[in-house]
Amino acid sequence: MAATKSTTYRVLSVCVVEGVTYQPNMLVKNLPSNVAEELHGRKMLSDKKPDVDYCKTLKDAVVLDHPKVVSGDQPLKPKKKTEEAFTEDD
Repeated sequence: MAATKSTTYRVLSVCVVEGVTYQPNMLVKNLPSNVAEELHGRKMLSDKKPDVDYCKTLKDAVVLDHPKVVSGDQPLKPKKKTEEAFTEDD
């Protein structure tokens, strides 16, 4: 695995990164590369396209930007994509 800052990961197991707790099936990007490599080696993260796509399509997961979550600029539990897609008329 060649971790880059822009790599999107599927969280496979509960993990804490810089004080932020990520739960299974969350998607996160811009993790510090040394942390991403360690967690990937412990099978706590996956960067495989089918794993990431599974969360995007079947779990309606939103990709979290780690630095923005740490700073408080992005909520840890954003609205799912489906919540924005429907109106009362649907």
